[in-house]
This record gives sequence, structure tokens and C-alpha cells, in this order.
Amino acid sequence: VKGYVNLPTYKPEASAVPNDFGKNHFDFSIDLENIPIKIINYFVPEVENPEGYLSAKKVRMYGPFDNPELDGRAFVKDVSFKVQPIQTTYRVQEGSVLLTSRVIDATGSYVLDRDNNKAFLTGGLVHDHFRDFGVDLTITTEKDRPFLGLDTKEKDNATFYGTAYGTGMARFTGSFKQTELEVRGRSMPGTHMILPLTSSTISSDNRFIRFTEEERKLENQIDKDTPVEEPRGLNMSYYLEITPDALVEVIFDKAWGDVLSGTGQGDISVFLDRKGNFTMLGDITVVSGDYLFTLMNLGVNKPFVVAPGGTIKWSGDPYNADIKIDAIYSGVNASVYSLIQEYLTVASSETRDLARSSTPVLLEMNLSGKLLTPDIKFDISFPQLDSELKSFAENKLRATRNDENELNRQVFGLLVLGQFLPSGSSIQAGDVGLNTLSEMISNQLSIFVTEWVSELVSGTNFIKGIDVNISVNRFTTEDLTTADLSTSNEVSTRFRVKFSDRVSFNIGGQYGLNNNISTINTGQWAGEFEVETVLTKDRRLVFKAYSTTDPDLTGGRRNKYGGKIVFRKEFDSVKQLFKK
Repeated sequence: VKGYVNLPTYKPEASAVPNDFGKNHFDFSIDLENIPIKIINYFVPEVENPEGYLSAKKVRMYGPFDNPELDGRAFVKDVSFKVQPIQTTYRVQEGSVLLTSRVIDATGSYVLDRDNNKAFLTGGLVHDHFRDFGVDLTITTEKDRPFLGLDTKEKDNATFYGTAYGTGMARFTGSFKQTELEVRGRSMPGTHMILPLTSSTISSDNRFIRFTEEERKLENQIDKDTPVEEPRGLNMSYYLEITPDALVEVIFDKAWGDVLSGTGQGDISVFLDRKGNFTMLGDITVVSGDYLFTLMNLGVNKPFVVAPGGTIKWSGDPYNADIKIDAIYSGVNASVYSLIQEYLTVASSETRDLARSSTPVLLEMNLSGKLLTPDIKFDISFPQLDSELKSFAENKLRATRNDENELNRQVFGLLVLGQFLPSGSSIQAGDVGLNTLSEMISNQLSIFVTEWVSELVSGTNFIKGIDVNISVNRFTTEDLTTADLSTSNEVSTRFRVKFSDRVSFNIGGQYGLNNNISTINTGQWAGEFEVETVLTKDRRLVFKAYSTTDPDLTGGRRNKYGGKIVFRKEFDSVKQLFKK
């Protein structure tokens, strides 16, 4: 430091260095070399763990003691820092900062996120002669390039959290006590946002989703005379174009893995103020997803695949969204014998035998209404049923669809017992107990294995998740022609490995064991696998390779292998369909 100070006792005629400032003034020329950047915490408490160094040449600081002026430029090197509200760490390899009595301006410099993505800075810190420090900083990504904008965990913000990569801009303004964050951008690959509904205070009556009980603070315990402190923290406003690159999870019950997850596209606005108020506006159209359906209090969870084209619309309260979603559960392999046994009296013996074999059954679920209390409707279809049996089954289903109670009864049988229920039959408690117990064990095993693998591969993107499903189904049917009782047991296993947002692998099979008068302990094993790869970023083009087994009219099973390419594009009108 070189310069002079005019003390309160300064007299111009006695000064050895004549100047025009008078007393209580100073004029310094400052050189800095490798000053630790940690000094910034004195001015910016919201920045955590700043590392790196600051240097400068001939920075001038001058003026009265109570209102100093600043003029110069500083240089930073190997700087890193963490922005506490969004829990992101950034690095500056080299950069220059303009120093004045109003701003510390980093315009022209750039920062790197943890993946070395680049974003450019405009503005910086603002102050009034080293008082009332604040921020006016805009961060702009490279065009159509990702940048990490959020990396929070549940402990950081229980309202919503996750990892967000986007392209666009983010602007921080205001004082450090009350900062405003405005983000405008488009989601990019690597985005994984989580909206937990577990802590919602919605009534637990008359619902199919369970919530954990939490203690509530009573308002009458708050002293009304206690002065209310001025709210501090960050106001966040996000104006986002959501693309299929972003994975969003809505957690209904974390303990049971009750989660709606998927990708979509649309425009939404998210507002979270420093008082804790959370608002969402906009709508999302589903591109792909999964929904783990929880059946009342039986501990039965079934993974449904969400069909493309569904919608979720927010108009304020994020927990009160309007939904219209179709989902399909394909984890049931059941005999149609009990469903169509009145038709089988006129069928051939080969057809009756074939009706006893398990066939894939698709359960279709429609969710509409409010997110937390949706209206649920079901339907049933058969993708691989023999033509004669399918005719019988469709005739039966047409009548069943006209009776909602009977339709729900058949859905219950498929979900809980893994079988169709004969008309007028009663449900055996032993069957329900065995099937429900296997379901509960399967659910907990899936959660444990998924979390264990996630920890094992933490820090890599090789495996996104693993689902394990092991079920044991037992059911009894009666032959209408012979009155013979037939008890069937079926063990089914499914493993689903998700390597990325675009690649997944499914493998599994079932072993069926049939006991009756004519055939004792006859069993058959059926294995299958499927590999699915999304070929394009918009997820319109998908390749699938598979191996499966089908029952044969001559008895036993036959193997089937294949591959297919699926292309899907949606249009809002016939005119748009034919537009070039």
C-alpha cells in the first residue's frame, strides 16, 4: 500500500505532502498478490467454502473515511465457491473483476460447473461505498448447452429438490438478506426433480394413497405478542420449458415406494418465496413414466407404466393439480378359465386345456381429477390370447364393463390374487394372505436392492435404478364338466434394470405348478426378456428386442423372439397431420 492519510488533526500549512482533500481523507494505491478469496465471506455470507486467490495492481482507494471511492481491476485464479441456496459449486479458472465504489463487476468472465459446462457472467456484487452489499448478477449458458442450476437434497428443501440442468439464464438480484432468483430456461439431460407429497396435510380419509403422520405445530402455541422478524432468504421464480430430458418424481409415500415418475414436455412456472409458499402454474404432457399403485391398506403395490399423452395441470397449489393419465400394468399372467368358464361348456377339450394356461393380461388404469384424490377407472385386455379364447373373453368383458362393481372385483382378483374370479365365488383367505405377503416382501426387497445399488454406483451414470418383483400366487378353480377341483400355484420373478433415461433391460419368468385329479405336480417354466432403447432425444423413435414364451395348442410352450422399432408422434388436429 502506498499513499497518505489526512488525520483529523491535519492542517494544510503543516503538511509535508500538499493536497486538496483536507482532513479525514486518504488516498492509497494498492497492489495485491495471492490474497485468499475467503475474504469474500466478509461481504457475501451466502457463499460457502470459497477457495482461490485474488491479485491486483495499482487499485486506487481514496476519499473521505466515511464515503471512500474505489477504482481499479482485480484478477482471480483457481477460484471455487458454493452457492448455499441452490447447493451448487462453481469454478473460475481465471477472470478479471472491475472494482468501483458501486459495483464489483465480473462481466466478461465465465464459470464452470462440476461437469465443466460453461456459463458467462454479467454484473456481480453491488454496494454503496462498502455499505449495503447486494447482488445483481446474470448467468447465461452457452447456446443449447447444459449448465447445473440446482443440486439440492431433501434436507436442503423438503418442498421440492433434485438436480437441474438447463440452458438459458439465471439472474440474482437484491440484498443478501432478501435475494431474488429468476430463472428462464429449458431442461437438459441429467435433470431429476422430486416433488414429495408425504408431508401434505391433506385428510387421510377416503383415499387410496397413504401418507405418513407428522406432528403439527399448533398455532395457539405461538405468542402473538412476539415481534415478527423480517423474512430472510431467497425468493425463487422459475419459468421453464420442460423437455423429455427431465425426469420428475412425485413421491406419495417414500416408505412404500409409492411414486409417480416420468418425463414430459410443456411449460411451467414455479414460485417458492422466502416465507415457504410454493406455487406452480402450467401443464405437462406425459411422454413416458411409471406409477406404483398402492391398493388401499393391503400392502399391495403394482408398477403401472404411464402411457404417453396424459396431462398434469397446475393452477396454483402444487398438491392440487388436475391430472388425466392412463397407465398399464403388464405384470399379470393369469388363466382365463375362471373368467369364461360358462362359455367353455361348448368349447373343445383342447380349448378348455388352453384356457387353463397362463396368458399375459393388461390392466389399464385411468386417473382423472385431482392429484391427491383422483377418480380411478380400470379396464382389462389380452395382448396374446388365442383367437377363440379371445372371443369368449371379449364377450365376457363387454358384460363386465357394464357392471362397475364386477369389473373392480375382477381387477382386485388380478392385483391381489393374480387370477380372475369366477362369478359368485368367494375369496379364500389363505390365497389373499399368501399373495399379499409375497407382495409386501417383493416391495421391500425392490426398495432395498434399488437403494443399495444406487449407493454402490454413486457418482456414476451407469445404473439409474433396479426394480425387483417376486410374487407367489395360488388359486383354485372348478371344472364345470367334471366338478374336479384344480389348485394352481405360480411363482413369478421380474428384474428391471434402468441403465439411463434411454436404455432399460427387463428379465423374468414364471413357474406354474398345477395339481388336480388327472395331472399331479405338472409344472412349466416360462422365461422372457426385453431390451428397450430410445433412439432419439425426443423419444419418438424406440427400438425393442425381446424373447417370450406362449402356450401351444398341443401342450407345453413355444419360444418367440423378435425385435421392433416403434415411432410415435402426436397431432392436435387432422390439418396438422398433413402439414409438410
